[in-house]
Amino acid sequence: DKEDLGFLDDRMQLLDTVRRMIDIELDRRGVNAEGMGRTPPDPPPRRSFWQRIMSIFTGSL
Repeated sequence: DKEDLGFLDDRMQLLDTVRRMIDIELDRRGVNAEGMGRTPPDPPPRRSFWQRIMSIFTGSL
């Protein structure tokens, strides 16, 4: 039983170490635990209907 508890303790320490390593890497990459960026990028400004109509006539897409 003492051997089993020692083995279990070693495995728990290893899992904690791996979790810490993963957290450090995610922090370095700027990603939270759910896999999403911490701050989502701002969406590009949307052109108005009038701007899209005008772009047809001016040739810029």
